[in-house]
Amino acid sequence: MLDMRRREFITLLGGAATWPLAVRAQEAGRGQRVPHVGILNYAAAQDPLVDEFRSALHELGRVDGQSLSITYRWADGQLNRLPALASELVASNVSVIIALGPASWAAKRATSTIPIVMAFSGDPVGNGVVSNLAQPATELEMGETEAAARTIGVALRPMATRDPDDLEGVFEAAVRERVDAVIVFTHGFAVLNRARIIEHAARRGLPTMYGWREFVSDGGLMSYGPNVPEMVRKAASYVDRILKGEKPGDLPIQQPTRLELIFNLKTAKALNLEIPPTLLALADEVIE
Repeated sequence: MLDMRRREFITLLGGAATWPLAVRAQEAGRGQRVPHVGILNYAAAQDPLVDEFRSALHELGRVDGQSLSITYRWADGQLNRLPALASELVASNVSVIIALGPASWAAKRATSTIPIVMAFSGDPVGNGVVSNLAQPATELEMGETEAAARTIGVALRPMATRDPDDLEGVFEAAVRERVDAVIVFTHGFAVLNRARIIEHAARRGLPTMYGWREFVSDGGLMSYGPNVPEMVRKAASYVDRILKGEKPGDLPIQQPTRLELIFNLKTAKALNLEIPPTLLALADEVIE
């Protein structure tokens, strides 16, 4: 198994929002402006991570429609829609933008003045979103995996697609080439299409490793990566700090303090795999 410890997801800061006319009028009468937070998401409208973010803000005393206003824009998995959606948030005069996953680059391109909080991003330095981790104001997955593979003597066969209809062909090619296992990078495309990916892997009997525990909860074999809902909640705390007046440039990007190893034993049994007890002992969670 490849050492995935270098595959770190990053937490940044970002936000944006809009306030309904009724709330705006009410606060205008008091001479105050309700904080306006914008959410920019690559995924679909119904996203549990967005609910997690709203819940975390609520726990911090920031309730949508009362003590703040939230405007949500999502791209339904279409990257080309993100720039226009980011521009809409900027035009709505948001106070901060929270960007989920691949939305970070579009948010950065749309504004240089509105604070942006990245809830998670595979490699913000390597992708040019920030210049370094300590000073976000002023890192590559495949390359890291290839380096790890060379160290342990594993041959890699890159197989890429961004079209859900191509997934079947990709997995069929993996079977033809007799690959022993599959690693799925946890990009926005994989998250949006995780049910189909898990199904294709199961149908062809391919042991597959993922970067998020959500894949394993949905039937994937194993994952090694951060607790993403926890990262989203941390991003909400950054939004709160910015709204209280802290300077975004003074807030460092936070990396996960630990990565979780998760196994699904039901899936392992279906694949006729026996996971060594020594490996199971290292797991943070084993799904029966």
